[in-house]
Amino acid sequence: MFCSMLSGIVSGAAGCIIQVEAELRSGLPYFTMVGRLSNEAKESRHRVESALRALGCPLPPMKVTVNLSPADIRKTGTAFDLPIAAAVMAGLNYIPFTKEPPICLLGELGLDGSVHGIRQCLPIIMEGKKQGIRRFMVPYDDMESLVYMKDVELVPVKHLSDAVDYFRNGCVLPYHFQKKRIILNSQCLDFSEIKGQAFLKRALEIAVTGRHHILLIGAPGCGKTMVLERIPSIMNSLSEDEYLEVQALYQAAGIHRDAGDFCPPFRKPHSSISRGALIGGGAVPKVGEITLAHKGVLFTGGTTTISCGCKNGALKAA
Repeated sequence: MFCSMLSGIVSGAAGCIIQVEAELRSGLPYFTMVGRLSNEAKESRHRVESALRALGCPLPPMKVTVNLSPADIRKTGTAFDLPIAAAVMAGLNYIPFTKEPPICLLGELGLDGSVHGIRQCLPIIMEGKKQGIRRFMVPYDDMESLVYMKDVELVPVKHLSDAVDYFRNGCVLPYHFQKKRIILNSQCLDFSEIKGQAFLKRALEIAVTGRHHILLIGAPGCGKTMVLERIPSIMNSLSEDEYLEVQALYQAAGIHRDAGDFCPPFRKPHSSISRGALIGGGAVPKVGEITLAHKGVLFTGGTTTISCGCKNGALKAA
């Protein structure tokens, strides 16, 4: 008995679609997982076994092999729990399995079968959408950050039984989240508070309008930082497409950002920041401060970079 499901991980600043394959055959009871897994991904088998038992579908005494493909990509995170459980149940004929249209499953399972959020759904869904996937089963806890996604079908689940109901009867758990927009943060300083400095204010307005970089040089205490910290208050709020790009980057980096925050990001790293933390990368790819300033402002010491639209545009111009 063989079945496969789609899932995904976050690699660097973008999502990556992963094929979850499950094979069940007679033999000594054994549950093994392969495919270059991290420790938290290897622990999925214990959570899946307990969740299936809580659902009333315990694993029979047989050998279960789960492969996460492609095998050359390191698999991290806990998003594979739900697709592994679904693949095993489909292999046991507990739920029907059809390959068309494809559906991507994301979610962490509790021992009682509850589905927990993974807080990284958006970059995976955006990558899946590029590859032609239009259906996604996601944790209910992550739905608030996905309300602005377009041209995709989202199936929220709170429990493994909700996934079973969807595969058997097409039942979708009702959900409703109000679209709220934060256009200006309460902590944002106002550009109108600057007194005098007409030449400097004019230069900043031109830099913001044209998305140019700007360098301020002056004696300590003359107001360089005070002025630069007020730049976000004169920038346009993010469009829905820009909001999704920024939100996906922050989810990939594991940094919390309010679900309805349409304010341009403002990053102010310490002047002693390392090169790796500034530009990102590394053996395990991570997002740097330049990427986190996408569609916003990067303020480094006395140098301010206003992101020009592409994720690595600030790096090219620095």
